[in-house]
Amino acid sequence: MRLAQARAHIGCRMREVRHSIGISLRRAAQLSGWNKSQPSSAESGSTMPILPLVEWYDDQFGAEDELTALPPDHHPMDTCALVAQTVPDRTLVRPDHVVRKTWTLRNTGPVPWRNRWLTRQDTPNPALRCPTRVPVPDTGSGGVALIELDVTAPKNSGPCVAYFRLTDVAGRLYFPDPAVPPLRCSLYVTD
Repeated sequence: MRLAQARAHIGCRMREVRHSIGISLRRAAQLSGWNKSQPSSAESGSTMPILPLVEWYDDQFGAEDELTALPPDHHPMDTCALVAQTVPDRTLVRPDHVVRKTWTLRNTGPVPWRNRWLTRQDTPNPALRCPTRVPVPDTGSGGVALIELDVTAPKNSGPCVAYFRLTDVAGRLYFPDPAVPPLRCSLYVTD
């Protein structure tokens, strides 16, 4: 049921974008080279739109990447909450020390999380070494996901931080609202 809601949401946005410039579904199919059934079933929500079709809608109908900026399975009711974390902000560590940062996230929305990633959002600081992306366990609505990341402190003393957000495999944000703060790993290196 929730996947059907996500399909309907994306399809509805595709239809709105196409209608905003007054193009019929038949004409859109002709212009795109897709069989009319492909955009029709995507817009109606009966199938999940494939990324090339969504990208074509973005480009052709001037949506300025609105449709592709979000993951294909994005749903407006999708939310999460930080339940717990290890390694509090500005934890004191020795140079080159490795810490395991963990975040416990609760899926507080109606959408199951599938094939999600925790992706680093800042420009990677070569001093703070960690993977730029780690997988998020598949998590049903109401479920809890434990995400772990090994972080190596820099050689030099001082503060260092890395920011992370939930994305799809292509790096598109699930919670693009700037009011939703990123997860972070903040260390203070001291001798």
